[in-house]
Amino acid sequence: VAFEQDIRLFSNINFMTGAIFAINGGGTSYNGVEEVSFKSHSIAVPLGLRLYLENIPRPYKRWISGAIKNDFSLFNSTDGFTDVSSKRYTRSLSFGGGVDYMLGANTLARIGLNLDYGTSSIFSEKTVDLRKRSISLQAGFIF
Repeated sequence: VAFEQDIRLFSNINFMTGAIFAINGGGTSYNGVEEVSFKSHSIAVPLGLRLYLENIPRPYKRWISGAIKNDFSLFNSTDGFTDVSSKRYTRSLSFGGGVDYMLGANTLARIGLNLDYGTSSIFSEKTVDLRKRSISLQAGFIF
C-alpha cells in the first residue's frame, strides 16, 4: 500500500515522495553456506524525481523515475525465528517506469514496473548479508 505526492518542479519533472507500507515482504539470499529466507514488515519513504516523457497533451503520459528509498523496518525474521535484527533502517535505490492514464480532471490510473536495489543489508551481522532487492508491478489510482 502506498501514498505518493508529486510536486511539480518543471513542466515535465516532478519531485516525488510518500510512504509505502509493506507487510510480509521478503525473499531469499545465499550467505555463502546456505540459502536464508527472510520476512520484513516495514515503512519506506522514497525521495526522488519523476520525468514525464510526453510534452504534447494526451490522455496518457509515460514516465521514468529514480529515487532513494529509506526503509524503516518494524519487524524482521529469518527462517521462522522472530525479530532477529537490531538493524531497523536500510536504504535502497529505486528505478521505475510506467504510464499514467487520465480518468478525469483530478484522477488518473497508474501502472508501472519498479526495481529496488538494496544498498545495505537488513541485518547487521557480517555473516548474513540480506539486501532487499525486488522487481514489482505497481498499479493504482491517483486522486
